[in-house]
Amino acid sequence: MSTADKPMPSAAPFDPSVLDPIDDGFLLLDADDRVVWFTEPVLRFFPHLEEYLRPGVSFSDLVEHDVDAKRQSRFPGEADSWRERRMDVHARSHGRIDGRLPTGRWVRTIDHTTAEGGRIVHYRDVTEDRRNVEEATKFTALLHSTIENISQGICAYD
Repeated sequence: MSTADKPMPSAAPFDPSVLDPIDDGFLLLDADDRVVWFTEPVLRFFPHLEEYLRPGVSFSDLVEHDVDAKRQSRFPGEADSWRERRMDVHARSHGRIDGRLPTGRWVRTIDHTTAEGGRIVHYRDVTEDRRNVEEATKFTALLHSTIENISQGICAYD
């Protein structure tokens, strides 16, 4: 019997801990929007959720705990608008949102609907990306201001 003709062994149950070495975090929600599993990096992004993040917890409860943490952080004014924006993105079949964590770091959250009606939520640290954009924006504004206010001509070479 050739290798192609041999029956495939049944797949082993998925172990989410195999994803733990990846810096990005992953959260799986069932069709009822309750946590099924999550990877350890999710807790690195959201250490303030450690006592709440468990299988069976609803996503909306996690968002409420996150909002409470924002109220107690350096960014209390962002809490209520964050809840509304986060739940809006979560309601879509595919959505993305960047948010500031209570630590000041930025995380990009991408929600995907699964074939079974649940969701996989992907978290990625984008702090450096945001800093780079801010620096480029400041430099562009400075350059623009210089060009607008210079009395001499400018010559650019390529």
